[in-house]
Amino acid sequence: MFAPFMLNMLFGVIMAMIFGIKKSSFFGILFIWIATGSMNKELFFDFFATVHANEWKSLLFIGMNTPMTVYHSFTGFDVHWGNELKLMTWFLIAAGIIFMLSLRWTHNTRERHHVIKVLLGIFFLSVISSFSAVELSTKAFSNADHATETNYYEKLHKVEADLRYEIESYRISLEGKQATAKITLSRLDTIKPTFQLYHAYPIKSVTAGNERVEFVRNGDIVKVHLPKNTSLLTFHYEIVDTSYVPYTNGRTVLLADKAWYPKKERHICMR
Repeated sequence: MFAPFMLNMLFGVIMAMIFGIKKSSFFGILFIWIATGSMNKELFFDFFATVHANEWKSLLFIGMNTPMTVYHSFTGFDVHWGNELKLMTWFLIAAGIIFMLSLRWTHNTRERHHVIKVLLGIFFLSVISSFSAVELSTKAFSNADHATETNYYEKLHKVEADLRYEIESYRISLEGKQATAKITLSRLDTIKPTFQLYHAYPIKSVTAGNERVEFVRNGDIVKVHLPKNTSLLTFHYEIVDTSYVPYTNGRTVLLADKAWYPKKERHICMR
């Protein structure tokens, strides 16, 4: 939120220099605040509450969330370069408008050609920066993303968990995005144990000892079908970059409450 704050202060100084203490100065600042997006998420909350972080509509506001929700853990912590590229996009658009208006004051054909070349360059740069801003904003987590995830869970059917087992230890390794979680069991009184693993992470396979076994997934709940009793289970899965996973500066944030490793959860039944 620091960049929009400094930008708004700069707008205020510029307006004060142009209009002085006239009332038009206040309305000019208010218009710019709304146009650049630093107030429109508050004024038009019903609209922006439906805008996902990776939609082009997210370019209409600077900053990823309203001030009341920006510090909530579920909204993510960083947009990587998405927010900075939004600022760059609007700067290029403003520069393009200025150059376009300046065409009427060109004195000869040579000057006009130079201005047109600059306009074309600004156009391509603004397209690239806006596309990049939307792509990199997938690392943010907006109110709409949170609503999408909530609806996903609400639509899931009830899953009865089978927790008749005890976990003795974990051995977890991570190579790139490929995660391997080896679970040593101290007790197993079922051949269909249920585990909790955050649904954003796709499971490649599950093995019991050295034998690959079948499993069924419903959201966070993974039910493993074992052919026989075993003391070692291995989950092979991938930690991917989705809107459901907070992501910052090239690093995935592995939150304990998101079950990023297969674990036993007492309150695992879902409605």
